[in-house]
Amino acid sequence: MFTHDGDKLKIKAATQAGVSAYVVGTIPSERLTPVIDAAIARFKETKQLKEELSVANLNLEERELVERAKGILMRQRNLDDDEAYAMLCEMAVKRHMKLADLSSQLIETAKTLTV
Repeated sequence: MFTHDGDKLKIKAATQAGVSAYVVGTIPSERLTPVIDAAIARFKETKQLKEELSVANLNLEERELVERAKGILMRQRNLDDDEAYAMLCEMAVKRHMKLADLSSQLIETAKTLTV
């Protein structure tokens, strides 16, 4: 973003909105390309980090579902952790489902049965 306004609040708002570079004042033409290249590189880096965070959060949510489903099986079937996990995996394979999806279904079914 090129501007003549160096107000700190506006700079903060612009960067929070996704601006990768905030240039105040005039800039010589020979410096323009490197500034734009740096802003593009920063944007790509930020985008990649956001995507990685999204994947990590999804993996964490899925792992939490599996852990909850294992807990249900452990209590209801008197299984240890490894046995419950093996049972979940076997059920997921037989049903051609992702482990997290099966775990979610098991959790919802258990909620329905305990109400």
